[in-house]
Amino acid sequence: MMKQILTIENMSCDHCVARVTEKLSQLAGVEQVVVDREKGEAGVSTAEAYTQEDYQDALAKTIYKVSAVS
Repeated sequence: MMKQILTIENMSCDHCVARVTEKLSQLAGVEQVVVDREKGEAGVSTAEAYTQEDYQDALAKTIYKVSAVS
């Protein structure tokens, strides 16, 4: 299990947090998603590493932009 921290732009409310959590949780192997709206970050615990592009694809058709993965 590994943890990746995503920097996500355009989150402004609790609905945003719920939407991002829902979308990222749909990726295969994702165990947990913890979103911190104030920091603009999401911590993702996953069985395999995903790229920034993979995460952005998961958020397709939303207003959210993954600007970094660490």
